[in-house]
Amino acid sequence: MTPRDTKELLLQAGMELFLERGYSATGLQDILERAGVPKGSFYHHFGSKEEFGVEMLDLYASQGIEMMEQHLAAQGNGDERPVLGRLRGYYEAQAEALASCSCRKGCLMGSLGDELANVSEAIRDKVESRSGRFLERIAQALREAQERGELRPGADTDRLAEFCNASWHGALHQMKIRRSPEPLQIFLTTVFDELLTAA
Repeated sequence: MTPRDTKELLLQAGMELFLERGYSATGLQDILERAGVPKGSFYHHFGSKEEFGVEMLDLYASQGIEMMEQHLAAQGNGDERPVLGRLRGYYEAQAEALASCSCRKGCLMGSLGDELANVSEAIRDKVESRSGRFLERIAQALREAQERGELRPGADTDRLAEFCNASWHGALHQMKIRRSPEPLQIFLTTVFDELLTAA
């Protein structure tokens, strides 16, 4: 196993555990056991648990943006749905994945942001900057939808992107508390059937 493979195993194990238990409730030994690597491997790649969390958020965000791009890109993937249909498809895929794990997981950036924003400035900064990438891509999709007549003229796409993001994370919070996908379905119908319209 190469050092790169070991590092990726640790990061992937950390993502799974932090989503399941949270940052504080996950110990180094938990991560090592999930990854199946020896103890010395962690500090060979990371100076601290906080540094590990920062790198893990980078990986998580990169994977998330790639997934979003796959849903939003029409050219080359045969998806000729309207832009808002593709954006909705992205959220529907997330909702389906979350329902498949009994609504016990959520968004790692949101979870770590809630837990550590007042404790770790490095984590807070990383969550803010990576969340900004998602917001920019959502706003870009909304502008494209507006240009195509799918979204009402004059709508502030940046503010709508902020609202969609905040509403989604609120729905995730309620989903975990209620152990039900219903809040995610309410998000989908309210945002895409009532808010984001051409009227």
